[in-house]
Amino acid sequence: MQAKIIRLWAMVREQGGTLEDSATLRAAIQKFVPPAQQNECVEALRDLLPEDIREARRKRARLVADQAVVEDEILFRDEKWVVRSPIGTVYYIDLTSGNDANTGLSTAQAWLTLQQYTTTTVRSAGDIAYVRAGTTQVLAATVVCDEDGAENNPIQIIGCDATVNDPWGDASDVRPIIDCSGGAYYLIVVGDYNWRFARLHFKDSASYMISANGALNLILEDCYLVNSPHGTALLVLSNTYGAKVINCDFDKVAGTSGDAVTASGTAALFDGCTFQPTTSGDGRGIVVQSGYVYVRDCQFGNIVAYGTNWAIQAYTGAAYCRNVTINGTYDVSADFHFCEQTQEDWQGVNGDNYRMQNSGRIDNDATVRTGGASSSAKMQPSEDCGVYWPLRLGHVIDGAFRIWCPAETQTITVYIKGYSWSSFPTAAELFLEARYLSDAAAGRTTVQSTEVLVDNTTWTAFTVSFTPSQEGWAILDVYLGKYVSGDGVYVDIRPVQG
Repeated sequence: MQAKIIRLWAMVREQGGTLEDSATLRAAIQKFVPPAQQNECVEALRDLLPEDIREARRKRARLVADQAVVEDEILFRDEKWVVRSPIGTVYYIDLTSGNDANTGLSTAQAWLTLQQYTTTTVRSAGDIAYVRAGTTQVLAATVVCDEDGAENNPIQIIGCDATVNDPWGDASDVRPIIDCSGGAYYLIVVGDYNWRFARLHFKDSASYMISANGALNLILEDCYLVNSPHGTALLVLSNTYGAKVINCDFDKVAGTSGDAVTASGTAALFDGCTFQPTTSGDGRGIVVQSGYVYVRDCQFGNIVAYGTNWAIQAYTGAAYCRNVTINGTYDVSADFHFCEQTQEDWQGVNGDNYRMQNSGRIDNDATVRTGGASSSAKMQPSEDCGVYWPLRLGHVIDGAFRIWCPAETQTITVYIKGYSWSSFPTAAELFLEARYLSDAAAGRTTVQSTEVLVDNTTWTAFTVSFTPSQEGWAILDVYLGKYVSGDGVYVDIRPVQG
């Protein structure tokens, strides 16, 4: 065998080949070596290779295998077949003693500015920057956020604290301060997705403190925003969806005017936040414009009462609130038609619920019908109410009641009683309406009641009858389209079917 190997090697070299020329070697082995000995011959030839060449081949094989693993991992993550945790890189920022020439990868190599993290260097999903507690950055330019995080792995900036995140060992709960020092600087997120800011103190911008435009899934948590000498909004959300503002404090007490939050074309949640107007009670808390917000477990004006502007104003949008307390004569408003506010557990009182529209207000009330529900809905029209813009009991889409109906004739009754009327609404001004499935394509037909009130003491049955073409939900609502100051109706909120 050894003689054969030597002859093969010589033959290959005569043909201008080398031991690395696999095609020439394979042809020579197949021609001159019996099949039973070919594998042994291959191994022997490999042993003749220099060690550095053999090691290079082994490395190349490992690289090919590793590349296949990486490609599979990318595919699995892109298709969301797997979620890896943790991902991203941890960075450190010391706003007082850091240096932007550092790596940012340890407390000893901490960066100095937020911009080094948000703009200068490239971010990826899952990156986290810990900002040293008790330090301050005085802005000389706006802080611009770049790149996108992921839903389960946002890009984060977190102020350190004494117990959970304390890599410097400072044992301090003083939030790091982003001080605009009266300049028109702020933090801005434009068209970027999945950023989270936690435990930061923003102060004193001649513009707003934080602006998000076209952002998605922005999270602002446990932050303090105060704008002492200026009259601009603290937080501006424009065309921003999935925003969550949690346990944040918005403080305008020492300011001159301006709103705490403006939300335009935005869907946002405010949870556990506090809002303070100026010392004169000026400045709105949350202003909703062509969007909608959810507000729960929040306090407005617990230091200074809202005295000249609304705490929550649905200007051209909607606000849905639960367990909200407001101190002040200017609490909530809905300024235009199709704007509304819904309050659940108003002023922290369990069961005190109401809905406000531009056409009036609806409260739950203790006036009840014998055999009916344990409470009623009190509909109180405003001067903007009329037959073209009536006060509706329910939501414009979902109605007040949804009743499952089989494909057979249905009769549904809702009892209504008036109060204070001397001239009662007509059947066109007060009616029960039902929308039911009328064809196989899920089209709906509307039918209205024809009854009218005749006194202010009787619970009058308002009835609709219809035959659905298929089983499904019938959507019912009560409309009141007449305004007389102090007059309105009670609606028994237990419909009778059958």
